[in-house]
Amino acid sequence: NCISLTSVVIPNSVTNIGSYAFENCTSLTSVVIPDGVTEIGEYTFHHCTSLTTVDIPDSVTRIGKEAFGGCYRLTDIVIPNSVTEIGEETFAHCTSLTRVVIPDGVTKIGQGAFAGVRQIISNNKKFRVDEQGGLIDTDLQTLLYVPPCTTEYVIPNSVTNIGSYAFENCTSLTSVVIPDGVTKIGKDAFYGCSSLTSVVIPNSVTEIGKRAFAFSSLTSVVIPDGMTEIGRAAFAYCYSLTNVVISDNVTEIGEGAFTWCKNLTSVVIPNSVTEIGERAFAFSSLTSVVIPNSVTEIGERAFAGVRQIISNNRKFKVDEQGGLIDTDLQILLYIPPCTTEYVIPNSVTNIGSYAFENCTSLTTVDIPDGVTEIGWEAFSNCTNLTSVVIPNSVTKIGFCAFKDCPCREELKKKYPHLF
Repeated sequence: NCISLTSVVIPNSVTNIGSYAFENCTSLTSVVIPDGVTEIGEYTFHHCTSLTTVDIPDSVTRIGKEAFGGCYRLTDIVIPNSVTEIGEETFAHCTSLTRVVIPDGVTKIGQGAFAGVRQIISNNKKFRVDEQGGLIDTDLQTLLYVPPCTTEYVIPNSVTNIGSYAFENCTSLTSVVIPDGVTKIGKDAFYGCSSLTSVVIPNSVTEIGKRAFAFSSLTSVVIPDGMTEIGRAAFAYCYSLTNVVISDNVTEIGEGAFTWCKNLTSVVIPNSVTEIGERAFAFSSLTSVVIPNSVTEIGERAFAGVRQIISNNRKFKVDEQGGLIDTDLQILLYIPPCTTEYVIPNSVTNIGSYAFENCTSLTTVDIPDGVTEIGWEAFSNCTNLTSVVIPNSVTKIGFCAFKDCPCREELKKKYPHLF
């Protein structure tokens, strides 16, 4: 426990400061690193939130991943000419750093290394700073960094990859031009760009990373023809998103891709889609979703909160009560949230996790003999469900299956072997 440590002098015998060595030493204000140290490991000073200055000696050649990440009081750092490698997110969220100079000796910079740093200056032939302040790896044609105060940015035509975290938390960004030729948008690339309301993603883009546009203010999105997969949480928490057009070439909608898009009321899932990930459209305002025949896999909570599901699919059937059933696995996946009474079909053997979640109007459910398993949080927050009869065929009840249900304590007494 290093919470009370305020200063440290590292002895001259040390050549390598190991990973996590001083992580979360939140009272550490100063550290002396001796000549002879060649490497500062991963997360070495991560989240040392009182650290204001560090002198890195000329002997250091490598600064590891997130070595100084989250040191938000760090105001000054000099990277010596000896350094050749700077890891991913090394100085990420060091928001008090007014500028960092990249020396000519650096040959490798990890993505997100300077996320949140106010300005970067480069004396390096490989890593160039353009006239807009963006840092570009010219060898890899990757945009690594944009100053956090940026309001408008035109990505140079030479760029093919928008790096992870490149625009992260650029809260004043209102306009970005992505040229044809860009093929990849990295994870968290536009995360938290809360003033960004629109962007045109060119057809050259084939990959959008996880959380790439999460917590932005996009109002509409057209998924380009080059895309086959929408990354995990790529557009999650885009509260202003009202319109999404998904290309016919998309085969997979990733986990949480559009979760908590609270103003998204409609979407067309094309016949090309085979997989819909967990929570893909959960907690949106979709009034209706049609599942095409091409879909072979649907993850848990994919449609949590969606008012109605229609299915043209042979595997995923919607019964006359509106419930969605995986007929191959005999799992009940979903119930409309406004359901008041439900008789589970005799063909069902498994009540899927979260199947009845937040069905606050549900008062009656009939579980038939033959059901063997009730999944995690299957009836979570069914606040009007006062009584349930669990048949003898049930051998397993998942964690918090009846969380916040009035009948929970009664069920625990009546079926202690299942809880």
